[in-house]
Amino acid sequence: MSSFSVLNDVDEQTSKTVLGSDGAARWQDFRSSSKIKATTSVAPAIPLKKLDRALGTKSISDERATEAKIRKDAGDRELDAGYTEFTRKNDHEEIAAQKKRKLILDRVRPDA
Repeated sequence: MSSFSVLNDVDEQTSKTVLGSDGAARWQDFRSSSKIKATTSVAPAIPLKKLDRALGTKSISDERATEAKIRKDAGDRELDAGYTEFTRKNDHEEIAAQKKRKLILDRVRPDA
């Protein structure tokens, strides 16, 4: 069991679900359905930490491959999996249903 999976188990037991926004949902849909895959970046690669170099990691891609392997072996989600649950900011059908329920519950019937 990796340290990541132990922290992940504690997090699942103690924290609330992190909900993605409407924009995050649209971005994930676009990213997964887009034919253009972002493989290069103009940003410089971040330097490796001293501990990573001591463990034999040669580049940031080696570090990411190691992290992916640890997550896969532990049965955790893969890197860049993104949000799994989303809030709906403007769900008009749900708002209308709540308003209708409130009108029904607040209705005062005359005595017969």
